[in-house]
Amino acid sequence: MPKASQDFAVSGCGGSRKRQDQTARGELRRRLLLKGIFALMVGVLCLRAELAYALRCGNRLVVMGASTAEVVAKCGEPVARDQWVEYRTIPPPSSFAPPREQVYLPVTIEEWVYNFGAHRFMQKFHFEEGRLSDIQSLGYGE
Repeated sequence: MPKASQDFAVSGCGGSRKRQDQTARGELRRRLLLKGIFALMVGVLCLRAELAYALRCGNRLVVMGASTAEVVAKCGEPVARDQWVEYRTIPPPSSFAPPREQVYLPVTIEEWVYNFGAHRFMQKFHFEEGRLSDIQSLGYGE
């Protein structure tokens, strides 16, 4: 009889250990799954952020940094254009440099408005020195 109780104790311990191993494996799987989901979400958000800096003109994509010539080639002529020059100061080379006279650089700014029709938003393209630097959505077109 003592032998049976020892067998029971051993099999009871083994079952408990087996259950602990299964629980640990389940926990590991759950953690890996959560890490995978998190990585997927971060990837989707990064992709989404990149798409915010591009606009589709017909079947062509216009991205930040495109030249004015590229935008005209892909989207055609805008319905409105505005151009002016801003003067911007150059920051000092370091905070330890002696104070100096402020230097101003001229920066050519252009804003173009595109009207893609009544079912799409109009878009305002902002160029600095001939390069696309911002795209803003306006109201619906006409």
